[in-house]
Parts: sequence; structure tokens; C-alpha cells
Amino acid sequence: MNQRPKRRPLYFLIFGLLVIAGLFWFRPRFQHIVTLNAALAAPSVDTGLVSDLISHDPAPLQVIERFYDTGKIPHRLAALRALSSSDLVSHLKPMPAWLREAALCPDFQVRELTLGLVRYLDKEEATPLVRAGLLDVDPDLKFVAIRAAVAGGMTNLITDVAALLNNDSLNIQIAAATALREWTGQDYGVRRATLGGDYNDWNSEQTSVDPDKLAKVNHGLDEWRTWLQEHASNWTDLKPGPAAKSDEPLRPAPDFALQDLTGKTVHLSELRGRPVFVNFWATWCTACWAELPHLVKLHKEYGDKLAIVGIALDGLPDQHEIDHGHSDGDHEDGDDQPTKANASTPHSELVALVGGYAKKKGLTYPILLDPEGQSSLVYQGNELPVNVLIDANGNLHRRFIGPRSPEAFDAMIREVTAKR
Repeated sequence: MNQRPKRRPLYFLIFGLLVIAGLFWFRPRFQHIVTLNAALAAPSVDTGLVSDLISHDPAPLQVIERFYDTGKIPHRLAALRALSSSDLVSHLKPMPAWLREAALCPDFQVRELTLGLVRYLDKEEATPLVRAGLLDVDPDLKFVAIRAAVAGGMTNLITDVAALLNNDSLNIQIAAATALREWTGQDYGVRRATLGGDYNDWNSEQTSVDPDKLAKVNHGLDEWRTWLQEHASNWTDLKPGPAAKSDEPLRPAPDFALQDLTGKTVHLSELRGRPVFVNFWATWCTACWAELPHLVKLHKEYGDKLAIVGIALDGLPDQHEIDHGHSDGDHEDGDDQPTKANASTPHSELVALVGGYAKKKGLTYPILLDPEGQSSLVYQGNELPVNVLIDANGNLHRRFIGPRSPEAFDAMIREVTAKR
């Protein structure tokens, strides 16, 4: 009886060739998935990588949302920066739910980036988000919201913007006047450039401004206030509606364990039970110097009601150094400029450098060292100064970059201390 020839080896060969062809065909997609999941799991991520991932994904907006939904500060910033620089901004109507939450996020930079997209959003959806920024206690966020209102043509917010002519911050008053000039066509000569580049609200004691120029700006602001009183009835029918409120629960602040100047290890989680104000700074950071006296004053005023912790990033490169190959502090001169530490600086010298500077400045609150960037990695702390406000339950209440006035510090701190 004849038997069929055995074809099993041929079947295996064909199957093997198909597997190899499949792997070759799907290799890019497989690599993409692996890279995407690794980036999502990482503690930090680069904007360039996120941009590359969304450019090779069939559902780019879903990828951006996945990065945002990790809740990690570096991931959220990278996702929004990648979105802002892509043509995906033309696909944001209706507004995705996650983007609405981004506009109300505790992180200042996340809100700033999101409100920067307002011209691509539905005006009716975006207006309550911008109004929330106008009513926030952070003057820098008010400034961002004013720009967003102008960019989005939100003239129904004119009453809120006009009220900012009486804000404590001169910069905010000028920004409000600029918006009103854009919307009404009136011009009373109020220009930020009149004051020069040296003026700032957060360090007014060290600001040198020509009194005549300051008087000119203030006169123009008074003209605006008078004009508004005479014409306020023209926009009584403009009703912007209530400011938006976030539906997203606050997220736990990432924990860290760092040594203080005595060598004791301090865990952020150990401070739970009272609000915590974390200040990322460095001895070479000139913008940080103006904040230090304010923090000493706050430490004295709030006492046990608020824990203030300074994290010195001496030994790490600053963002300017990463981008340009030299430190931003290299542009500064003066006897107060300390020697800059680097990765090879011995720990004992680092302690002496930071400790000596803290003593010189009279810092009374605990100073922790982070020469390896353990905490700055997750809090995106390279662009100094960075401040993080954590509530008594250990949740991230605010994170903001750049110096603020003592009044702004106090207003933000009162938000969390009042909840106790």
C-alpha cells in the first residue's frame, strides 16, 4: 500500500518563513510599542521622544493623552509641548476631557501650556478655563490668562480683566491695560517697555526704575480707571459665566529621601500632617536669591503650621547648561556669586558650600542636598527656582516655576493652611 510522502518538514519551513516575514514586517510597530511603554513607565521623558512617538502612531492624540494620564510632571509637560509644536492642535474641537483638566492642573507650567492653545479651542468651552486663571491667586497665572483671553478674543471677560487694573501687581495692571487697549481701541500710553527690563514685582526692593517713567505708567493706568468708570455700563450684559473647577482629584506628591546638611536622611512623606513648601534652588541661581528672605519670613510667621524645605541642586547642571553647554550663572558677576559645584565635587565640599551660603543668608528652615537629581527628576526642578506646595494629606497642591512676590507666596500658602 502506497504511503503519502511526509510533508511536515515543508510545513515547518513555510511556517518559519511566515514568522520571519511577520517579524520583519511588524518590527517597526513592535519597536514603537516597546519604546512607548518604556517612556510611559520612566520617571522622566524628553519632549523630542514624545514628538517622535506621536508622529509614528496611528492615534497620536491618544498617545498624548496616555502621557498626560500618567500624572507625572515631566510626562505632562512633554506631552503638551509636543502637542503645541504639532499640527494636531487643529483637532482639538471639541476639547478632550483631559485637556480641560490640564487647564486646571495644579502645575503652573501645565496650565500655561494649555492656555497657550486657547486659539485652537472652542471659545465657549475655553472661556470658563481662562476665567479660572484670571481669578487665581497666582499673579503669573493671571498674566497667562490675560494673554489667553486676548488670543481667544474673549471680550466677554472684559469685566474680570478690567478689575485687574486694581491688582497689587503693577505687571498685572499693565497686562490688563494692554488687553483693554486691544479690545476697545483706546490707548493711554501704558507700556511695559516704559519701565525697562529691570522692573519686577517679586523683588521690588532691588528694582531700579526711573521715577518719571513709573509716574507715566501710573498716570496712564489712572486714565484707564477713569475711562472704565465712565463706560462700565457698556458691557453690563456681558456675562462670562462661572469659572471652571477641576474634577480631577489631587495626586500624591512623589516621595523622596534626601540628606540634610548634618547627614540626616529626610523623607518627604515624614512631613505629612501639615502643609509643606518645597523650594528647589542652588547657590549659583541668582533668581533664587530674592526668594530666600521671603522664605525665612514665612518660616517665622507660620511656624509649625507649615513645613518649609529647601532642596539645593548644587552639583547638577542647570537647564541653561544642558541647552547651551555653560551655566546661566556664568553670565553673572559679583562678589556674592559662589563657586559652582559640579558632579565631581566631593560631598564634604558640597556641604561646606551650601551650608556656608545658607548661614550667610540666614536660612532658618531645613536644607536638603540633591546632587544626583533624585527629586528634581520627578519635579522637573532644573529650571530654577521651582516651588512645590503640598497639602497636609501629602497631595500636590501647586507647582510653579520662577520667583513670586511675598504676597503671592502668602496667598497660595493660605489656600492649604486654611483647609486644616
